[in-house]
Amino acid sequence: MKQRIIAAALAVLLVALSFSACGKKKTIITKNGQEYEVVTDENGEFVTGLDGDVAVYSKDENGKYQKDENGDKLKVYVDFPRAVADSSSYETPYFKLTMPEGWKAEKDVEGSFMKADNEKIIFSVDEASTLNDEYTMEKYVDIQTGAVDSINNMGNNDGKISYEVKERTPITDENRRCIEIAMTVQNENGTTIAEQHLFYIYNEIVMLRFSFVCQDETQLGKIDGYSFLQENVNFKALPHKDTAQ
Repeated sequence: MKQRIIAAALAVLLVALSFSACGKKKTIITKNGQEYEVVTDENGEFVTGLDGDVAVYSKDENGKYQKDENGDKLKVYVDFPRAVADSSSYETPYFKLTMPEGWKAEKDVEGSFMKADNEKIIFSVDEASTLNDEYTMEKYVDIQTGAVDSINNMGNNDGKISYEVKERTPITDENRRCIEIAMTVQNENGTTIAEQHLFYIYNEIVMLRFSFVCQDETQLGKIDGYSFLQENVNFKALPHKDTAQ
């Protein structure tokens, strides 16, 4: 019972997602779960068509690359996927994240990156959530803080999660609305042992969520997630389009 609150708190802080990051190749997973290697241009950007669909290399039923009439890998177009990722970037129809030096993709966890020299510091991307009259940004924030309150109400003085909700608007030059939930986990002695910063960002009809988690007690209080988002995330409404198809 002694560690029940702390274990539950860390479960809230660390949300597992499923993905495979494959070396330096950019891969995509479409909405129906199929995985492809994406075609990139000379700048390493993935190639899209006039309608925002993405160029990928086609494979046959045996998993072998198909060839065109010139003997090159056959290029086909698929709908813009849920995500395009490699070892240092993550792109969706709504934003592109480019990680700075010193970060690496977390193996088998979609949209998650860790400090190369400190695996206790993790930055991750959550799925986009649709906003409507019922599910507003405030509603999603209330759901998260309500879950934290429920954990704290488990009792036994084993520890707790403290949190503060902050309005951080504007974010980026487009003045997108941003709400931060700053959470800290304390053990039974009142010592802070972990922290998480959740950022809820309005992007037209959807809400995006980004997360910083730190379980290194020597680095607690040193995370500036707001500046990190300003510097490394390019928010957009539609996929990047290319005139060459």
